Amino acid sequence: MALKILKKSGYVIETLFNDKVIATTDIPDENGNKKSATPGELTTAATACCALSVINMIANENGHAIEGAYAETSQEYDNKNNRISKICIDFHLPQSTPHPLREKIKNQTEEECTVSRSLREDIKKEFLFFYDI
Repeated sequence: MALKILKKSGYVIETLFNDKVIATTDIPDENGNKKSATPGELTTAATACCALSVINMIANENGHAIEGAYAETSQEYDNKNNRISKICIDFHLPQSTPHPLREKIKNQTEEECTVSRSLREDIKKEFLFFYDI
């Protein structure tokens, strides 16, 4: 099933999957206030979700579980051209991850992440890996 995108009041947009709201976006007002993530922030979140899925697959293929792993995201904007210029993702993974697997995760995550590969080539991507959980 395709996602349904529904315009609500003001600048609020809802994304539905199987008739359930899975995301809500908002655009900041003139004072920078907003009630939800912006579409740009969701783009960064989608990249992190995809990349964390790739990390999970790599770990599973190598007999390692990463339960509790998470990612924190931010992005930089090119205000002149009104677009994302850089996506930053910090991955927090188990300390028990073996060093050879850490290297594999670092080398393969971005190249195997469908969302990351689908973004414009001039959008910088910074993937940092912390083995702290």
